[in-house]
Amino acid sequence: MSHIYDSHPPSTKKEIRSWYVFDWSCSAYASVVIGGYLPLLLQTIALNKAGFPDHCHNVIHNQTIIETCFPGLNDTSVFFDLVREGVSECVNECVEGYCEGLPTRPEECREANGIDKQKLSVPIFGTDLDPTAYASIFISISVLFQAIVYVSFGSLGDYGLFRKKLFMLTSTLGAIGCILCVAVTEDVWWLGGVLIIVTNVCYG
Repeated sequence: MSHIYDSHPPSTKKEIRSWYVFDWSCSAYASVVIGGYLPLLLQTIALNKAGFPDHCHNVIHNQTIIETCFPGLNDTSVFFDLVREGVSECVNECVEGYCEGLPTRPEECREANGIDKQKLSVPIFGTDLDPTAYASIFISISVLFQAIVYVSFGSLGDYGLFRKKLFMLTSTLGAIGCILCVAVTEDVWWLGGVLIIVTNVCYG
């Protein structure tokens, strides 16, 4: 027993405080980043890349129709028509099927007839991806990479000679990945998927 105790001395106050800070940062990532804004950011950017809401086929630019349905309204120049039964929040404010504003949800993005749902997609890996599934798919991919990294390097984190350096490396990479989320735009919409993989693997 004494041999085991000598090989694993009690943690110092500095080490305990370090683990408190580490747990605080991990909790913030789990609740705020991966469980909060990052999936929303990815979905919003992917939807914008797919043309939502400006390029929905049911968006109306005809000024004659706009002025007929909403006379005297000049603070906006784009309206849309769609199925009125429980789809739009402006059911009671629509005029002959035309509603003020742009679609606010993917379900409101319809074909020009206002009935058939328009298929939104973004190109990735040689195929078309539903932008509303973009975040969940890449979170699943990140979990797959987590499993591979755990099996390959988990023992080094527990018993290796470079535990502290590995800890600092993953923490730094994870923090940088979170900061780089501000660079995700419609032009580099795919970057969000890369960052969610990197940060989630480093978090694990």
